[in-house]
Amino acid sequence: MRIRIKIRGLLILTGAFAVALAAFASLPGGEKYREYRQMADNHRCNALDWAGSARLSEEGITSIEKTSWGAEWLQFNHYVPRARPTDPAAALAFDRTCAENAAKCRTMAAYHTRMSGKWSRAAHIPWMGKPGPDPPPPLRLEASGVRDASY
Repeated sequence: MRIRIKIRGLLILTGAFAVALAAFASLPGGEKYREYRQMADNHRCNALDWAGSARLSEEGITSIEKTSWGAEWLQFNHYVPRARPTDPAAALAFDRTCAENAAKCRTMAAYHTRMSGKWSRAAHIPWMGKPGPDPPPPLRLEASGVRDASY
């Protein structure tokens, strides 16, 4: 008995194999998936932290100071809002500073949200290859942790 192989059958078989291989490569258990998912989760957590810092900055709980190496340092004032000045000009400057600090925090939150989306897409589409490196953050701003505060 002779088996006849047609080109159409080979094409269908090749296409089905390619779809099965792509589905297998995107399973959540893959090494790339775990690595990319970890990067996405790290950026998502950073975005949530910066969004929370923006809310605290609006209330006057944070301040931004320059560091000796040229970056800016977001400091938490023991989670107690600073007293708003009673002088109208000083109060206006205080409100402006709080709004500027909150805007910087929102900028950092937006950056980390974009990076989280980038790595999340890479985790779910591994056959597209490794995405390029993350661009540098828009601001040289670092947040102090709770343990950085001196009592």
